[in-house]
Amino acid sequence: MAESGNAPSSYLVDTEEKGNVGLSWKICNLVKCALFLLLWVYSAVYLITTVPKRPSTFLVPLMPYNKYVINSREKLQHSDIGIQLVGPIDKILTLNPEWATNSNPRILVKVESFNALANFTEMESESWIIFLLTKQNEINERISKQFRLKSKPSVMRSLIYQQHPKRAKEFDMPIIGVGYHELHVLLTNYYNDSLAVFVVISYNPVSTNIAVAGGILLLLFLYVLIILDLADSAFAVMLVAMGGIGLLCMMHARPELNEIISWIDIENIMRALSLMLIMLVVEKTIIFDLIVTIVYQLSRGKIWLLVLILCWSAAIGSALLDNITVVLLMGPVTFRLCQKLALCTTVMLISITVFANIGNALSPLTAQSIHYRDIILDIKKQRISYGSFFLHVLPGVFFSMVLGSAVLYCLIRKRIYGRSQLFGSVSALTAHAERLNKIDAQLSYYYERRIIQLKTIKIAQNSEVRQIDFQETLAEMKATCTVTNFKLLIACIVALSFTIVLYVLEYYFAQTGISRSWLTIYAAVLLLILSNMGQFELLLNRVDWWSLIFFAALLVLFRSIRYLGMEHLIASMVRKVIYSADKDQKLLISIVLMTSMSALESAFMPYLGMKSAMVSEAISLSENVGLPHSPLVWSIIYGCSFGENGNMISSFTNVLVIGFAHRQGFRISFWNFFVISFPIMLTTVLIANTYLTIAHLFWNWHEKLP
Repeated sequence: MAESGNAPSSYLVDTEEKGNVGLSWKICNLVKCALFLLLWVYSAVYLITTVPKRPSTFLVPLMPYNKYVINSREKLQHSDIGIQLVGPIDKILTLNPEWATNSNPRILVKVESFNALANFTEMESESWIIFLLTKQNEINERISKQFRLKSKPSVMRSLIYQQHPKRAKEFDMPIIGVGYHELHVLLTNYYNDSLAVFVVISYNPVSTNIAVAGGILLLLFLYVLIILDLADSAFAVMLVAMGGIGLLCMMHARPELNEIISWIDIENIMRALSLMLIMLVVEKTIIFDLIVTIVYQLSRGKIWLLVLILCWSAAIGSALLDNITVVLLMGPVTFRLCQKLALCTTVMLISITVFANIGNALSPLTAQSIHYRDIILDIKKQRISYGSFFLHVLPGVFFSMVLGSAVLYCLIRKRIYGRSQLFGSVSALTAHAERLNKIDAQLSYYYERRIIQLKTIKIAQNSEVRQIDFQETLAEMKATCTVTNFKLLIACIVALSFTIVLYVLEYYFAQTGISRSWLTIYAAVLLLILSNMGQFELLLNRVDWWSLIFFAALLVLFRSIRYLGMEHLIASMVRKVIYSADKDQKLLISIVLMTSMSALESAFMPYLGMKSAMVSEAISLSENVGLPHSPLVWSIIYGCSFGENGNMISSFTNVLVIGFAHRQGFRISFWNFFVISFPIMLTTVLIANTYLTIAHLFWNWHEKLP
């Protein structure tokens, strides 16, 4: 990875610099390697020895008041079986059968283990009542349930066991699907109209209790590796992701390779890659230097005003575009300002990232956003317009930015001039540049220039804070704003304008189906054409592959954990708490729980998919308990956005800014990020809860405003 232009990780640098390490360090390193090897062996063995899960699918026609039986001889590893149905299902009533009446149309689903030799049913499950929509052409819903087969008391069974005591084990559950055992899935239609349902049967589903426990252990192991800095973060996520796949294999739910690839968000990875290429070309012009000069001139040399301008610009930019684009655009600007003014680079980068995540709550509702991907369809079903969304969410974001600025001041006022944590050491980077010189002289030259800059920064940070003359510094900045390549400047302006304008207008042209990823890819290619960039390989070598690999592995890890059923467990717990509350307190408890749980999920279990389950719960509460649905949706949106400030892996934006800092020679550890971002996350979630409670519980804005 170091060969691709990324700085080596801290523990590798220590290995290179310290030849005579202590015995204790060697023992710890051996234990760490042994744990990593054990996890790799565990994943590899189960991956090799298990076959991919292939659920059986059936299109079942159901006639009025008739029964349909699906026969199977599949071998079961345990007594659980998963059934998923797709059809004209009333999902709300099915999940809450106590709200149904005798007149509601329904079908009954049951699973049985039938012994063909003895001609009787040995085991059966409980019946599952699925309620149907009266207008079947409206929409097809998907619903699933995990059945557990239990022994059925039977006189015939007792007689057979008495007559054949030595063969008693042959009639037990472990050999279902072998020889004379059959699995029957019975669907009975108690409706006066015919219909068809699509049935998916998983013969060895993931056991919920064991799966959730395994998922929690994987998460804890990942956070231990990252917090204690026992391995490079990207490598740690890759390793734990392999453990997640191994756990799925152990639970007889091995995914296909195509399915694993589908978990990776290729669109946003390609968008980030294209933006990186654009930024690498733009930094050769005066655009970033010009922005630095304008920002510094607006601040009048006042550092805290400068910090506010940067942070609020990041938030406003995220509201118009998205936080990924804004951080990649503002990262080089912030870095240049920190170099000029001897500010702590890592603190400033974290600050703009935190505010970009806050502003992202107002980002347009598009399916391409990682932030809204799991909930966009449910929001559209409720016919929530972008105008209504913006009008209701804006006040909470504004108050969060105001109080977030105050909290940020308290957190960084003693650190803003502090020494940045240089990533590795100058000597290690020098050795790295010498190795690169044998491969690519131009890339080695780039590292040599970075080494000179890092030495300058190190000297400035070790010295006392000096009084910076505003006019003198401004004159120096203006002197650097000299056009050296007019053609390249025009090309960059055209490409950036193309990207930003179409980003802003994307929501209004959503019917074309074009995504931001395609827009960014075309903008990057347009810039390469106009700039006549002949050294494309050099640009690729300087791309932040570390961040892209980190994000891809993170998605695989959390999507594998999602298969283990953790999000449904949490959503059901939230549902029970809300339903058990008094009628007068239901809206208050729903708002607080929805906001807090969404924030915690985004902070510590991102990309888990719980947001979709929470929106489904919000719609259920709205339709059956009589709660207004819009405040609950706003709660989830606030929680999703503000929760991204939980820690360094809570969002792709955080990963990108850490990768950018690494590439510039600085290191942002888990604790560096956490001590600034997490208090602001708690503050903003508290503000969101307060705002929603006042606006919708006391003033009933959901009734007065559109």
